[in-house]
Order: sequence, then C-alpha cells, then structure tokens
Amino acid sequence: MRKTVCLLVLLGILVACPALAAQPEVAAPPDLAAQVARLVELAAGKGPDASWALARSLQELGPKVVEALAPHLEKARPTLKLAAASTLLYHGEKERGARILLELAGDESLDSEARRTAVRVLGRQGDRAAARPLKDVMNETLDPLLKLEAARALWDLSFSDRPEAKRVLRGFLQSEDPELEAAGALALAGIDDFEVAKPVLERLQNEPTLRGRLARSYLRTMDSVRQLEDAFYRDPRQAARPNRLDLLEEVLRYIREFHLTGDQRSEEELVETAVRGMLRAIDPHSAYLSAAQRAARARGRYRHQADIGAVVDFDRRGVLSVVRVLPGTPALAAGLRTDDKIIEVDGWSTFDRDLPEVMDRLNGPDGTAVKIKAVRRGWQEPREIAVRRARPVPGSVDGERLPAQIGYVRFPGLTEETSGQLDAVLERLAAQPLRGLVLDLRDNIGEDLTAAVRVVDRFLEAGKLVVYWERHNPLLAPREELRTATAATAPDVPLAVLVNERTASAAEVVAGALGHYQRGVLVGRRTLGRASVQQVLDLTSRPGEPAGTNGRPGAGPGILITIARLFLPDGTAIQRDVDAEGKVLNEGGVAPDVEAEPAEWPGWKEDELSKLLEAGAFGRYLDAHWEKERETLVELAAFDGGDAERYPGFAAFFAGLGTHLEPRDVHRWLRVFVRRKVSESGARPMTGVDATGDYVLDLQLQAALLEVLKRLDPPVDPKSIPEYAGLEAPKKKPASKKPAASTEPDEDE
Repeated sequence: MRKTVCLLVLLGILVACPALAAQPEVAAPPDLAAQVARLVELAAGKGPDASWALARSLQELGPKVVEALAPHLEKARPTLKLAAASTLLYHGEKERGARILLELAGDESLDSEARRTAVRVLGRQGDRAAARPLKDVMNETLDPLLKLEAARALWDLSFSDRPEAKRVLRGFLQSEDPELEAAGALALAGIDDFEVAKPVLERLQNEPTLRGRLARSYLRTMDSVRQLEDAFYRDPRQAARPNRLDLLEEVLRYIREFHLTGDQRSEEELVETAVRGMLRAIDPHSAYLSAAQRAARARGRYRHQADIGAVVDFDRRGVLSVVRVLPGTPALAAGLRTDDKIIEVDGWSTFDRDLPEVMDRLNGPDGTAVKIKAVRRGWQEPREIAVRRARPVPGSVDGERLPAQIGYVRFPGLTEETSGQLDAVLERLAAQPLRGLVLDLRDNIGEDLTAAVRVVDRFLEAGKLVVYWERHNPLLAPREELRTATAATAPDVPLAVLVNERTASAAEVVAGALGHYQRGVLVGRRTLGRASVQQVLDLTSRPGEPAGTNGRPGAGPGILITIARLFLPDGTAIQRDVDAEGKVLNEGGVAPDVEAEPAEWPGWKEDELSKLLEAGAFGRYLDAHWEKERETLVELAAFDGGDAERYPGFAAFFAGLGTHLEPRDVHRWLRVFVRRKVSESGARPMTGVDATGDYVLDLQLQAALLEVLKRLDPPVDPKSIPEYAGLEAPKKKPASKKPAASTEPDEDE
C-alpha cells in the first residue's frame, strides 16, 4: 500500500515541476510586506499550476507571512487564493485556510478544475474539522468530478465518514460515462479498494495516457499484495491450521437437521445472530448493523435518544439505563426517571443486546405505544410503564444566572449545534457582570467529538491539544490529534465542571481537557469511561442495493467497530477496559478533583414517593394553587430557603397525603413539580426537569458553587449570600478497601 502512496506523491511532484521551473528567481526585498507584494505580482495572470510554486515561496517566509497576505486576499484571483490557503494550512491556520478553500469549492463562477483543486488541497492539508462542510460539498454539488474529489478528500480527513465517501466513489462505477467510470476506478484504487475497481483498471491499463500508467501501477500493486497473501497461506504452518468457520457450518447443519424449530429461522438470521454475539464479546459498543439500522443511523443525529423522549445507554454493568428524561416528553409524562433500568421492551429482553437492536424496539411511529418494564431503586419488583411515542425533539444548551453573579450552563448532549448554542447562552449570561461559571456535563453521553473540541475551544487558547487517538496498527492509521483552533471566547472567570457516572464519550473529553489544563475544577463522581473511536465498515459479502439516480448505491449491512481509544493530552486513556472474565484492567473515566455525592434517597422513600406520583398528588396541588398563587410559586421556584411552609397550603396538603414521608421529603418533590410548571408556563426559565440543576436541592451543584466562590478574587464566604448560607462542603466518601483490579461492582454503582 505504501507503493501506492509513493506513486501518487511522485506524480504530484511531476505535475508541479513545470510551474516551479517557470518562476523567475527574484531577489527578496528585506521588508516582508514588500516580499509578499512582489510574489503576488509575479503570480498575476498565471493559471492554477503556478499556485504551488507561489505557495512554497510564501511558506518559506515564515509564520508572519499569514498577516502580510491578508490585504491581498479580498479580490484575489483563484491562483493566489489557492497559494494563500495552502500557506495558511502549512502554518497551522487550519480554520482560515479551510474557509478560503471551501469558498473556492462553492464558487460556481469558477471553472471546474479550480474548484476541484481547492478540494484536493483541503484533503491533503486540512484537518478533521473541515470534514462536515466537505461532506456537504460532496452531497450537494451537481458537478460529478467535484463530487468525486470531495469524496476522495473526505476519505483522507475523516475515518468516521469513510464508508459514505467510499459509497460515493463506488457509485461512479455505475456511470454510463466512461470518463467518470475511469475517474471513479482510479480514485477507488487510490484508497486501496482494488477488487471493485479491477475490471475498469484492466480496461484502462493499455491506454498510452497518464491514467493508463496509473492503472498499470495499481494493478501491479494489487498483484504484489496477492502474491504475499498466497505465500502466507501456502506456508505449511498456516495450511495446518483448522478452518475455524467449519464450526459455524457444522452448528448450522445440526440446527437445520435436529432442532425442533430449526426450519423456522433462516440461515441468514442465524449467521447475523452469531456475528452480533461475536462483536459483543469484543466490547459492548461494537455491533452488527442491518441495512435498515444503517439507514436509520445515517438519518438520526441523536442516536441514543428514543422516540419516547428519553436518552438511553448501557451502564458499566451492561444494563440498559435511562440517562436523561427530556422536558415535555412522553417519557416524563409516563413517570420514567433518570437511572431507571429498562429490562424489557414489549416483552423483549434488553440483556445481552446492542444499542441498535434496542433502539429498533424503542422507536416507532408517532402515537404508537410501547410497554417498558423498568427497575428502580426502592421498588420491590419491576414495573411495566406504557409510553406513547412522539417525534423526538433534540435538547439544547440551557443556562441561568445564579446568585453571586455565577452562571450555570447545562448540556443535554454534544452535537454540531452545541457550540453555537453555547455561544448564545454565554452571551446572554455575560450581558451583566459574570464572576464565575459552572458547566454541567452530568448525564451527557456526548456523541460528537468535533463538538467536544469546539466547546473546549471556548475556554482555552488556540493550538492546545484536546484529545488524540492511536489505532493498534500505526501503519494502517497514524496518530490523530484534535486541537483548539481559536482563542478562548468564553468569559475568563473561575470555572467548575460537574460530572457523574453517566458522563460519557465526548463529554469526558471536555471534562478531561479542561481539568488537564487546570482551566476548571472537576466536581462530582468518576465518569463512565466510554471514550473510543468507532467506524462503520462495509461488508463486501453483503452488498447494498444498486446505485440510484443520485449515483450513490444504498448501504448494505455493516459493522460498527471500535478502532481506537481516546487519550487525554497527558496520555491518560479514558476507556474503561475489562477482560473476558470481568476483571477491571483500566478503571478509565475522568476522576473529579472534588468528589461530591448526590442526595441520598432510601429505597422505602422511593416506594412511598411512587404511590404519591401514581395518585397524582403533586398535580392536584398545582391544579388547586397555580392560578391563585402564580406569582408566589414563581418566586419560590427561584429560591424558597428550603422552607416547605412557604408554599401556600402546604400543611393541609401534607396532612391529606397520609404518607410515611417527612415534610422535607414531600417538599423536595413539590419543589420539582413547581419548577417544572413554572418552566413549562414560560413564567421563568428553569433548567432541568428534576432536582438536578436546582441549587436548593442539588448537592453536587452546591459543591460546585462552593468551589467557584472560593476561587473568586477575593474569595466569597457563602454565608454572606442569603441563598448560599446553608451550603455545606460535600462529605468525604470512605476510601474503598477493595483492590484496583476487581470483578466486584464499583462502589459508585
């Protein structure tokens, strides 16, 4: 495969050489601006090929050339823009360079070659941040050759987008235009997808053209690889090894011949089941994806968010759990709660399943019902909850100002919209003086790694390493890094970051990076420890449907497979690793600087509360008092001093419940329902749908506020602020005596 890469590099040099030779030697003036102006003048009127010589000359002037170029770019011709963009990328100005190239690629007034060249440069010199806009170019352009170049560049920039890029390139093999078919075959050979391109390459190899020479070279490389493989399998030591697939064939035969219902399931279904089990045995996050599951995955951005209005994921024990219930959703109305364990969906067990299978069962048409059997701490036995599905609405970053000019920001997830939403929330919070900030990443499963880097980007200076990953085979894929791209834009104030055992994936990257650079103090509990790079791989044995009118074949089955671990800047692996017997090899996760436990809620209280919820007690209170006491309840929702008696009619309400709970317990849940009602009415924005995010009830948020107050300049005594006077430092959790490597459950579980 290295021969292929070397050949392409050599051809690139050969193409560039004539332009290099055409440039006359010029004595460089001592002033940098004059040097740049002279080079720009020399390039005037020349074609795109002159860009590379100009770019090399500009790059040799050093990093300060970036600013000297700025005055020349506003009305520059494509030749100069290409050279300038290449220079910006060379000197680390990835965002600015990519912006110029994307503008060129989208400029329909330019000839196709100039636009394709811009995309080509972006693929060779850009970084992963450019993948999403490049993907838009690939999907939206009507120029087939630009689509091809965009797909080829996307392959180079983003591992996660490689399957889609490959499908686009393969679509060119279905073209009736022989030129497009040839271009597609050469591009596929360039990414080592030889077999599918071979018939076209064999037709091209006899042409006395550059593409004929390329086709011959690719075919020779392909033959060399095949000879090495043949030599390997002719080795007597390899031939002596048994065919492991014989076992699968034998079991399938016995099922067909002897099992009493062996004829009721197709062989294809049984093989798929075996593949699912094989992938689950490797790690809990790798999975087999049917064609329908791949299509659903491609359509849905929020892949853990079910149509019932809850975010779900597997916990450390592999039990399907509710990570978050979203406001105004069927799940909330039905009484589902964070950390409920879902053990059945419509009678189908969720144990030993993978997430795509589970989402298939939870999701369905709007208005249809699904029965969920759930387990909750304090329940004597599982309970069945009926939930009516509704179109999911993605959550957005939310925030509010707390006493002492401290901002509180809560993230529902990490998506491509997150950074823009965060900017809007921070701008609103900072409209008045802001002295401190709390970022709440609890219950955040963080799916988008690029979004995580953009969040960190708001709090750190440019060029800081945020996260990196390495695959087990560095020759196949070298180390990749993601760094901050711009100067910090968030308010430079003391920062606390809240995390818990349901903080996962890209959210762990945000917390870990901010903690590593000591930009914020981490408060809460150790995070989940699920931070790996995954990729969807095509299965050539199960091809997709033929290409349609858009030239893109449908996706067939594939596998979602873990290809790398994510590492924090100090080399710490976030991924929690256990062996086949359940022994913990690496604890993983991100440990907080300050441990803080949530409020304890004994099991018997949970059982009593369930009776009140099922009876609709809190809803009746609101029905009786909302219209008459609206203003009072809105004020209490902001701060009630922890005093239940301040709620209108509380004494009579409590007396009528006939519960074993204490008044302070009933107050806790009455406050949750009042805040929820206030938020839904629009009377005052409130974060969250439960006690989380309410500094009166949320002990972990209280601990974060204390950390911010002590870091203010000068430090602030919480007792000097009426709303914070009752805050206490978190209690220290007893040190665990169990060894680090253990098959026992963690204490925090």
